[in-house]
Formats: sequence, C-alpha cells, structure tokens
Amino acid sequence: MKKFRFDLALREGLEIAGMSQSDLAREMSVSRQAVSLWMQKRDARLSLVVRVCQKLQIPVDEFMEMGSAYK
Repeated sequence: MKKFRFDLALREGLEIAGMSQSDLAREMSVSRQAVSLWMQKRDARLSLVVRVCQKLQIPVDEFMEMGSAYK
C-alpha cells in the first residue's frame, strides 16, 4: 500500500522546480525555518500541499505521486 509522504514530495518538488528552501519561503511569505520544518513532516494539510504546488508550478497529482512511498 502506498502512503503519501510530504517530506519526500517537497524535496523532489524543490529539486524539479530548481528552488531552494529560501526561495520557496520567500514565494510563500513564510520563514525559511517554516520550510525547514515542512521538510521533516511526513504529512501535511491539503491546503498547504495545494499552496506549495502552486508555488512550485507542479500539478497536485504529480506532487502526490512524488511523495508516494510503500508502507
């Protein structure tokens, strides 16, 4: 069974988008420390996933697939 992992998706999404944690923080008007904490979260609210996807310009379904890991 696959389970979504926000941390994995965020790492890959940043790499694909060519953005750093600082870049994403600036785009989302949050601190770099907030993004750093997100990098450690295995799950996240859908509203955060959608906002991150918008800033990374990655469709939500692709982002969700990036974070799919076998349990």
